[in-house]
Amino acid sequence: MAADGWQVSAVLAAWATVAIYLALGIFAWIQVLQAKKLREGQALQARELREAEARPYVVVDFEPSRVPFMNLVVTNSGRTMARNVRIVADPPFDSTLYRDGGARLAELKLFAEGIPSLAPGKRIVLLFDQMLHRADARLPESYRVRLTYEWDGGGTLTDELRLDLDLYRPLRNLRLDTVHDVNSTLDKLLRMLEKWSAGAEGGLLVLSSEDKRRRNEEFLAWVEQERAAEQPAANGQPTGNGRVTVAGRLLEVVGRLRRR
Repeated sequence: MAADGWQVSAVLAAWATVAIYLALGIFAWIQVLQAKKLREGQALQARELREAEARPYVVVDFEPSRVPFMNLVVTNSGRTMARNVRIVADPPFDSTLYRDGGARLAELKLFAEGIPSLAPGKRIVLLFDQMLHRADARLPESYRVRLTYEWDGGGTLTDELRLDLDLYRPLRNLRLDTVHDVNSTLDKLLRMLEKWSAGAEGGLLVLSSEDKRRRNEEFLAWVEQERAAEQPAANGQPTGNGRVTVAGRLLEVVGRLRRR
C-alpha cells in the first residue's frame, strides 16, 4: 500500500509539473501574441502618422475682407498635391453679388466642375458676398460642405465642414491690410524722407529749434553783408566784382515773410 501511495504521488506530481509547464507555455504564447499586436499597432500608428503628415488638407472657409465684404477661401494646408477636388455645399452657395446678369455662385466652374489640382499652400480667394445686402436678401447663413479629393499617396479623401457666417456678424470694424496697403505706406514714407533730404548729395537733415534760429541769423547777416557790398552800385558806382544788387531783393523778400 505504501508503494501504491508513492506511485500515485509521483503520478500526481508529474501531472502537476505538466500543468505548470502548460500554463507557462500558454502565458508565454499570450505574451508573444500581445507583443505582436503591440508591434502591429505601433506600425499602423506610424503608418497613419506618416500619411497624416504627408497627405493634403483641403479647407474651405469664410475669411473677412474689407467691411462689409466676405471672401470664400479654398486652400491646401497639407504637404502634397490634392487632385480632383470637389466641393459640394448644402444648401448650394448663393450670393447677392452673382445674381445680376451672370452665373450664380454655385454654377461657377470652381463648384460645378471642381479643381483639377491644388498645390500645397495654394489659396483660391473668391469674393463671396456683401454682408449688408445678404441680410436683406435673407440668404442662408450656414452651410455644410463636403470635400472629396485624391492624392498620390493613397485613395480618395473625404472631409466634412460646417461654415457659419453668423460668427463674423459682430466684427463691424474689422480691416485686414494686404501687401498693397503695405506698399502704399512705404511709398508715402519714401516721399516724406525725400523731402527731408539735406541737399543734392542726400542725407537726412535734422535741426533743433536752436539750430534753426542760428541758421536764420547767419542767413540774415549774410544778406546784410551782401547789401552793404552792393551799396556803391546803388549810388551809381561800379562794384569791384560787378555783382548786381540781389541781396537787397532777398532782404526785402525775407522781411515780407517775417511780417506775415
